[in-house]
Amino acid sequence: MRIARKAAQLATTLALILACVVMLGILSNSKAIFIALFKDTLYDRIPESALSPPLYPNAHALRVTQSVARGKCVSFQTQDSPSNLVAFYNEKLKADNWVHPLVGHSYPENVFEWNQGGPVVPTDRAFRFFTDISSSGDITFVQLYLIEFNPKYDEVPSVDVSRVCAVSQP
Repeated sequence: MRIARKAAQLATTLALILACVVMLGILSNSKAIFIALFKDTLYDRIPESALSPPLYPNAHALRVTQSVARGKCVSFQTQDSPSNLVAFYNEKLKADNWVHPLVGHSYPENVFEWNQGGPVVPTDRAFRFFTDISSSGDITFVQLYLIEFNPKYDEVPSVDVSRVCAVSQP
């Protein structure tokens, strides 16, 4: 009985401390403190696929380059069919909650987007992932472009991957 009463008092005390911290954050208009304390519980965790493009298992002749505007290009070749690559990236990215965004009047299958969710959606972090897959004979050429942007202030990226990544095919 005594332990239950102490546990209830402790829970009440922690709830009051939490309420004070929240009010302090709101009253002082200190979003940074509030976010630092509750970031892991309030905001979606950024998936690894948003920080580094997933690599196809049978990729060879790999080339990774950083580009301007918070972007990264990955180019490689494989002997697998383009449809296998499309299926791989659909499966991998959708498992991390990426979606095909509306671009113009369609949802292109070569464009993916991930937005960080939080108490006020969207947050200031989002990512777009573009794939450019083509084949010549038995070789499939792949170019991936991953870019981070702020959906509140930045123009939504629209990219010609082959131009941005500037990789020539033999």
